[in-house]
Amino acid sequence: MPHSASTIDLHVQPLHIPFRARFKHASAERKVSDSVWVVAGRGGLRGLGEGAPRTYVTAETTPEAVQWIDTQARSWVAAIPDLEALREHVAAQQAEIDRHPAAWCAVETALLDLFAQEAGQTLEGLLGLPELHTSFRYSAVLGDEIGFKFGALTLLFLARGLRDFKLKVSANQAHNQQRFRLFAGLTRWFRGIRVRVDANNAWGDDIQGAVAALRELQAILPLAGVEEPVTAFAASDMQTLSEALGVPIILDESFCRCEDLTRYTGGGECWVGNVRVSKMGGILRSLQCVEALRARGFGVVVGAQVGETSVLTRAALTVAQ
Repeated sequence: MPHSASTIDLHVQPLHIPFRARFKHASAERKVSDSVWVVAGRGGLRGLGEGAPRTYVTAETTPEAVQWIDTQARSWVAAIPDLEALREHVAAQQAEIDRHPAAWCAVETALLDLFAQEAGQTLEGLLGLPELHTSFRYSAVLGDEIGFKFGALTLLFLARGLRDFKLKVSANQAHNQQRFRLFAGLTRWFRGIRVRVDANNAWGDDIQGAVAALRELQAILPLAGVEEPVTAFAASDMQTLSEALGVPIILDESFCRCEDLTRYTGGGECWVGNVRVSKMGGILRSLQCVEALRARGFGVVVGAQVGETSVLTRAALTVAQ
């Protein structure tokens, strides 16, 4: 589109990068990344943005996200010249962003990157947040595989110093137990190992089956938390499971916007919110969700999307800080 020095050019495309190895969990199997890539340019500077649409989380697909951004880009660059206008847009268009959170995340992160460069600041400086000054505790995530690959990845993570693990599980309990026993054997000489599981809603409405299966896994390895064991947003069933196992439930598919937290009662002993920047609809909304979790006394984990690039990973550090 025609532009002057003060006009932002916004370009969008799908981003598909092959993986070195497939990654599998209860809701999907991936051999390639699946993201939306946005470049916001002005005055010779380029801001980079990324979002990761997931049909089983936010009901978005990458082609739909690209089309939506293409359709709206002209109006956005006319209405959002700076950070103040961006904040106003996010507040005014909450319902629209709720329908396209990952797509909007790609746009917002590109604009924030551009605005920070123009101001000669870090992202934290632009947003009036503390600068990054600490180290972060990362979790290794092991997909729903078994055998050599599972063992090799576990040993590689241990060799790199990781002690916090998230294991994907499924409704195939024999498979789960086999993987847990292998993991327990590989980690038995290491101190400080912490394990949580992510079922990606594998047990559906079968709350009793979920409790029984997870108790069997607890007998092999202590669990620090259980992520999305049953149908998304089944608050009562998840609280029952939390109380039965004595561990918190980590909300991912069941927590896509701040308003979702009204479904859940109890404190941090029951609930932890998984704040993923793409899923929440960008950095600004993610920061609001962190404050909403804190206000309720819930725990917080800052999550990642399978296949995301360093753009979303860097955005997550702002939220983690």
